[in-house]
Amino acid sequence: MSQHLQKLVLPTLISIFSFALILGNQLLTSYYFGTSPELDRYLTTLAAIHFLLFYIYPLKETLTSSTYLSTYIKPSELNGVLAAVIAILLLISTLLSLVLMTFYKELLANDYVTISKEGGLLVYILIYLFLLPISETFNSFLIVLNLTLHQALVRLGSIVTILISIVLLSRSLGVGSLLLGLIFAQIFIVSLSGLLLMLNGLRPKWQGFRVLTRIPFAIQAFTAISVTSLFALLHAFVEKFTMLSMMSGLVASYLYGISIVNVLISVLTLPFINFIWPKFVDLVNRDEEDQIFSYACNSMRPVIIILISFTSFIGYFSLEIVNLLFKRGEFTNQSAMVTAEMLSILLFAAVPVCIAAIFSKVLFAQKHFIIVMFSGVFSSLSGIFIILIAKAIDSITLIQWNWVISNFLGLIIISSKLFIQRGNLYKTFFSILGYALRVYIIVSTSLFLTPPLPNDLPNKQAEFFGLLFSFLVYILIFIFLSVLLRVINLDYRTRKYA
Repeated sequence: MSQHLQKLVLPTLISIFSFALILGNQLLTSYYFGTSPELDRYLTTLAAIHFLLFYIYPLKETLTSSTYLSTYIKPSELNGVLAAVIAILLLISTLLSLVLMTFYKELLANDYVTISKEGGLLVYILIYLFLLPISETFNSFLIVLNLTLHQALVRLGSIVTILISIVLLSRSLGVGSLLLGLIFAQIFIVSLSGLLLMLNGLRPKWQGFRVLTRIPFAIQAFTAISVTSLFALLHAFVEKFTMLSMMSGLVASYLYGISIVNVLISVLTLPFINFIWPKFVDLVNRDEEDQIFSYACNSMRPVIIILISFTSFIGYFSLEIVNLLFKRGEFTNQSAMVTAEMLSILLFAAVPVCIAAIFSKVLFAQKHFIIVMFSGVFSSLSGIFIILIAKAIDSITLIQWNWVISNFLGLIIISSKLFIQRGNLYKTFFSILGYALRVYIIVSTSLFLTPPLPNDLPNKQAEFFGLLFSFLVYILIFIFLSVLLRVINLDYRTRKYA
């Protein structure tokens, strides 16, 4: 197996296992808490906390992306970069802690968590505020040192930590066990990632803040991603806060639905992006930017086709899949129906999210940070606007669709820049339209010919094998029609990845 293929396959396998465990996390959550009002309030509170921590993802992306882009940071200077980043994060966390200690009663709904009766929730939130930024930074530096396999394994261990915490603490602490699980996971990441960094010669060594200015495009990239992240997390908080006020269980059903969608997107997209990102940078450095759009489209075609095949099947059998995965414990029939409806809607966003993530990397390689920022902000503001309309007309259906619509709008912004850059818009548009029409015919025909699940299956084992049989029939028809209509070329892998 080639070195490049190992870099793709091994992290992908670990990612698949990790996201399977994340889905297991949601299964445990649904078993213990169903779609209860307590879980809705916890998720809304968590969204508020992550809004305060909006700067973490931009910092992580800036560190990893800028390190690929530059050859200016010497190995000895990485110690100074790590020390400067930690100092900034500790300062920001301290300021946020002071704000929360002053206004936490007004900011947080803490009357539903057992550990919060004497202000305990605030203590755990403060711990989380300090731990999460440091853990994400340590994890990012594993990527900087090209320890991607180690980084994936650390993530895997942190997910196992959360699962164990839920099993051991949910009966006594209620939804508070979810927050404690997150804290234990961050402790695990900080400890193990810190150890791996030290073993590879990276230790915080103060060299001042000026060392950060040596990272090319760091300020531009961080600013663009920060603005995007700020509005995205504001969108997420407004979304959950509005859902909380409209219908009990809506936030929790959104969590279960989005967890399945995110597993599909992350397993297929993230390893692919990590694999193809250096190629984007290389094309830009060799002044071959005119080839980057074609390369991105041709390379991501198999990923998109696989994603479409899975999302179509899951959407068609959404109720059966939700019943199979979640319907046990506190998860009722009503919970299953709401979650299945939510899932079938959210799946429409999978493809635009995937394409937008890949196109964003293309624009980042070309240093078009403003376009990425504008796309993210426009998408988030569009989502918030749709949510406000849904609240005004009391439409649960519209608020369920807000994430899908906003992501489509964001993709249009990003794609427009690349299409204009490529030129020949007329030919490109009709080429994509013809390809999309063929894919629609394939999906529709495959689903029409797929046998439905019988209604009188005796147990979950029978449901599983029934779904498996339907999926096998569906995927065989899908592959046959894809080859027949030339959506999949049999020699594609040989030509593109030789």
